[in-house]
Amino acid sequence: MTVKRGVTAAVVLSAVVVLGGGAAAAAMPGRTTAAACAYPADVLDLHNWYEGLPIGDAENPKNVKQPELATYRADPWFTATPDCSGVQFRAAVNGVTTSGSSYPRSELRETDGSENASWSSTSGTHTMVVKEAITHLPEGKNQVVAGQIHGSDDDLTVFRLEGSKLYVTKGDDSHYKLITGDYRLGTVFEAKYVVSGGKVQAYYNGVLQASFSQKFSGAYFKAGAYTQANCDKSSPCSAGNYGEVVVHGLTVTHAAAARGEAATAWPGSASVRTADDANAFGENLSGLSFGSPDVLWAVKNGPGTLYRLVPDGPKWTPAADWALHYGDGSGDADAEGVVATPDGIFAATERDNDDKDKSKQEILRFDPGAGSGALDATGQWDLTPDLPKSDPNTGIEAISWVPDSFLTAHGFTDQKTGKAYDPASYPGHGSGLYFAGLESNGTVYAYALDLNGRGYTRVASFKTGFPAVMDLEFEPETGHLWAACDDTCKGQTATLDIRQGAFAVSAVYNRPNGMANYNNEGFAIAPQCAGGRKAVLWSDDGNDDDHALRSGDLPCTAP
Repeated sequence: MTVKRGVTAAVVLSAVVVLGGGAAAAAMPGRTTAAACAYPADVLDLHNWYEGLPIGDAENPKNVKQPELATYRADPWFTATPDCSGVQFRAAVNGVTTSGSSYPRSELRETDGSENASWSSTSGTHTMVVKEAITHLPEGKNQVVAGQIHGSDDDLTVFRLEGSKLYVTKGDDSHYKLITGDYRLGTVFEAKYVVSGGKVQAYYNGVLQASFSQKFSGAYFKAGAYTQANCDKSSPCSAGNYGEVVVHGLTVTHAAAARGEAATAWPGSASVRTADDANAFGENLSGLSFGSPDVLWAVKNGPGTLYRLVPDGPKWTPAADWALHYGDGSGDADAEGVVATPDGIFAATERDNDDKDKSKQEILRFDPGAGSGALDATGQWDLTPDLPKSDPNTGIEAISWVPDSFLTAHGFTDQKTGKAYDPASYPGHGSGLYFAGLESNGTVYAYALDLNGRGYTRVASFKTGFPAVMDLEFEPETGHLWAACDDTCKGQTATLDIRQGAFAVSAVYNRPNGMANYNNEGFAIAPQCAGGRKAVLWSDDGNDDDHALRSGDLPCTAP
């Protein structure tokens, strides 16, 4: 065994270490820690990480795992910043290193609960987004790594700063892509990796910088400060010579690839029956949402119409209908999706049918009363500037609502902050988030809507695995968020569940055997059970065989 210069078998670096509720008797000079962020876990969501530190025994540095990590800090190596805006990761050149590296690190390693994370580049989509600033470099060999994908044996690609030059690496090519030659210490930037289909993509501030094909398994993400210097390559050999990174936000998501993977059989009955009178709606019936066991809301995209349907034996019959207009009474709102919430009836619209060539991606709120007629929106949120540009006919297609109580209980991550979602951060948004599905890319976007105005904040986004998403349905009994695709995906649906803070695909189902490959744009699950089954409704935009509604079922237990 070789003992490296500056490292002995004992701890050589001083640190203020705090575990649990214990207070440190001595703190770093001039440093205070706000009560609101006593630990790094108060700033970043660290549920699926462990921290590797540059302290401990030679070739055996200290690793801190959950649940200890939740109430741990080691100042100055791993601690919240004084203003609680980030977590400071510092590794000095004389720090303890692992047996597999000659360089010290203060770095998070991805886990999957209590197990180490391990994933493949050829299965699913794996994303890490780090909002960070590199704040200090070691002397001499002034280099630090600030985020990486590690394989089963070695790093695969990293964000690496050398002086003022920031690179994305590929394997042993440490200069694979120069991102900028003028990085200034302390500048906050966003580093992002997306791995899918055997391809690695690296982004800097939202702009794609590098893309290369590589098949690997046993991979995991790392974030923090990995100092690329030691006492052999940098002087002085002291704790005052270090690399440092401050991480302000950190999000990791993993989504199973829905399209192209073998889907399983529909978990309900194979048989499906029509659920409307012949030509009751004609073409263009789109989104569906149960308001109660005896009320089904439906929207038509052209002309924009809201229906309140009631049961009539095995069928659903319109009890009232309303033409849909914007808040000022103008237009013909192309309503594609609908959801009934405690705050009213909300519709997802992709354009004004009076101006069909212009994208107008909005969420509208309506307050229908008794009788039929016309409705002007009582709330209007224009998401067009925030969403990817889409053809006017491939914009927002789906909408659902998920209560805050469910999101917080299941550890949902606010991708805007990189922390656990806190409803109090969005005053006036009601008691849940609105999930809008985009037809053009199959992605879902979660929003906190200011119900007292027109403002909104995007809280998260995630892939469904489908090329297009046509409807979304949150099922409270199972906690599934269902995503439905149309005939583009042969009528498949997928369930998504919160894993590691984000919704990820948990299962993909074929359509029932008894249903043809219709252009189904609506999907709703009844909120009550009968005989161990609950009804499922599909709406067919094409009104095939003169019917726009069909019903099947699901078991009342989670499939």
